[in-house]
Parts: sequence; structure tokens; C-alpha cells
Amino acid sequence: MIHRGGILLRLAPSTICTAIAYFHRCSEDKDERPHLLVHEKYSHAILSSTCLFLAAKVAEDPRRLREIITTRFRLLHPGAEFPKLNKKYHADKDDLVACEQLVLRTLRFELEYDDRHKILLHFLKWLDLKKKDPKLAQVAYGLMTDATYSPYLCHKRAKRALAAACIVVAADLLKRDPEDVFPAGILPWYGALGAHPGDVANMCHHLLQLIKQMWGLRKQFKDEEEVLAV
Repeated sequence: MIHRGGILLRLAPSTICTAIAYFHRCSEDKDERPHLLVHEKYSHAILSSTCLFLAAKVAEDPRRLREIITTRFRLLHPGAEFPKLNKKYHADKDDLVACEQLVLRTLRFELEYDDRHKILLHFLKWLDLKKKDPKLAQVAYGLMTDATYSPYLCHKRAKRALAAACIVVAADLLKRDPEDVFPAGILPWYGALGAHPGDVANMCHHLLQLIKQMWGLRKQFKDEEEVLAV
């Protein structure tokens, strides 16, 4: 919901990924009062909207509360008319403002997020893949975006290893010859960029598992949309 909402709100990919990271951090299995309260008091839909609202402000590309609430309504009720400025709207607005305060406490006001896309772009530039193989660069960038759906990959693991894994997996998916893509040497190419081979192998494994899950969900959503269209 965060990704689709971010697209409708025309937010930058980095802002959407920041919102997803906030959501993961609020959903961590911690026996602490803010983490427990945020899910007891608010639904996933409200929490997702709040994370988008907060991430947009942090990115200095804010969206109005009206836009956030309308976008959430459109996602939950496709084809319905826009919500009216009635008691329900004002209640939703109050919930979002209150949820934002609880999210801030849950995050301990630590709002900085390491944009892993920037690290990936640095790796792609170092390999000169934007010029030599733009398709591979595009797929690797998409994989980094997909990785934000996993809390394990999103903010718990080494970011350099994840960036390298996105490129390695993209090359494998596109059946590229490693000798044509990566520079030769005693060490793996990503070793020169600070990524440990063991971490990269682990990231590749989890990234491939995530891809299988996501393709299954995408097929399910596509089938449901076809049924609704009949």
C-alpha cells in the first residue's frame, strides 16, 4: 500500500523507500510500549499513510493531509467517489495526526534513512553499467526497490552487500556472462567496494526468495483484477 500510495502521490522513489523503512521499524517485534501501542491503536492502512506523510516531510517534499487521506481512500475503495469533508474525514485526519506523534516516539525521532539506491548507483557508475548495459542497471535498481519490502533486507543488513547482490542477481536473471560485466581480479569486484563475499552470497539468497514471493503476489493480484474486470 505504501508503494502504490507513494506513486499516486508522485513521491520520489527514495521517499517511498524511506516510508517503507519507517513502517518496518514500527513493526519490529519489540516488547516496548510505543511499538505495541502503534499497532493496537491504528490499522495498517493508517500506519502506512502516516509513514508516507512523515517521509514526505523529511524529504522536504510534503503532501497535505487531504492528499494523504484521499489517496488511502482511493486504494481501499477503488472506483468510489472522493471522500467528503464530513465527520469521518475529520476523524481520519485526527487519527493520522495522532498516529504521527506515536510513530515519532516509536522511531525515537531517528528519521534519517540510508538511501541504499544511492550506494547502488555508485556501484553501477564504478562498473560503468549505465553505458555498457543499461538494461542490467535498470533491473538492479528495480531489485533494490523490491528489497525494501523485506525488513531483513531493508534496514537490518549491510547496505553495500545488498547493492552488490542486486547487481549480481540482475546479471543472473538477464543471463549475462560475468566476464563481460564484471572486472577480473583476485578478489570479487565488490570486495574493492567494501562488500564481504559471505554477506553478498547471503543477500543474493534472500533477494531471490523475495523475488519468488513477490512474483506470486503479483500473479495473484493480476488474476484478481482479471476476475473483477469480467
